[in-house]
Amino acid sequence: MTRPTDLRRLEERPAAEPRSHRRLAGAERILVCLERASLDDPCLAHGLMMARILDAELMLLMALSDRRAKGARRAEGEELCLYEAQTQLQRVRKLAEKALKASVRARIAEGRLAENVSSCAREIDAKLVVTAIPGPSPNTSRGAASIDLPVTDAPALVVRAGSGPLAVPPKRVIVPLDGSKRAERAVPLATRIAQASGAEVLLVHVVRETIIRRTARGARLPADMRSASVRVAAVAHRYLGSIKGALPGVLRVQVIRHVNVVQALVELTSASHSPLVVLSAHGTGSGSGEPIGSVAQDLLTHLPGPFIVIHPDHPDDGEYVD
Repeated sequence: MTRPTDLRRLEERPAAEPRSHRRLAGAERILVCLERASLDDPCLAHGLMMARILDAELMLLMALSDRRAKGARRAEGEELCLYEAQTQLQRVRKLAEKALKASVRARIAEGRLAENVSSCAREIDAKLVVTAIPGPSPNTSRGAASIDLPVTDAPALVVRAGSGPLAVPPKRVIVPLDGSKRAERAVPLATRIAQASGAEVLLVHVVRETIIRRTARGARLPADMRSASVRVAAVAHRYLGSIKGALPGVLRVQVIRHVNVVQALVELTSASHSPLVVLSAHGTGSGSGEPIGSVAQDLLTHLPGPFIVIHPDHPDDGEYVD
């Protein structure tokens, strides 16, 4: 069982006997995007947690221009900024190596962080990118500001900025499915994380209910519309059951009837203990050409996190399965 990663207590611990720092052939790599070289950076704690869960190597990436923007623009100020960044990054690197008992690579990149993530992820063949975004919006209606994620083919583990240095291994891995092959791309990674951390997998489908304006007190949804909703829910149960039957581990399925898909998933996640949501960047509604679909974008905006966004390999994976 993976234990919580609390970097605030790491410096207080005596140095552990390090294991070999040589690179393992074929080892998977996780790229951690640091907004600041600090023990309070939530990306670092979650990166260490996922490195343990996936038995992967870690690389830290920090952009120097993000620090320069807060300091002096003169050459002397830039040199001081670079020195401070190198000093702090090396300190965090040593703490990460102590936590993992393995070598950790670190890099300071010129330019903004988002501009360097894609090239660095390709260079090291990262299997996961850890990045931070602002806190969730309380309003789950449409029109909220969009979230920009690094453009990379690797899955992105998204954590909320300001969530602190404590990363708790998931107890439940939630996978929203809409019946498309594209959405099902999230299942293998979700089950792997769940098996390694001892968590359960919850496959969930939300049946969108129709909103009917009440014309009289006590008016109810027409019987034919209620029966249609029940039929769709039954089909969704069979669909989730067929996926569950083909997967190992502790799996549960749940069909939710709700007027708002995003609100339903936010409520489900908020009611779960130590959840991790793994979702596809696109579902059946794909076709806009955007890196992230509208439903996934709304989930990024409102889910409390953390969550993993997976970019499908094939553009035609939005078709429904038979």
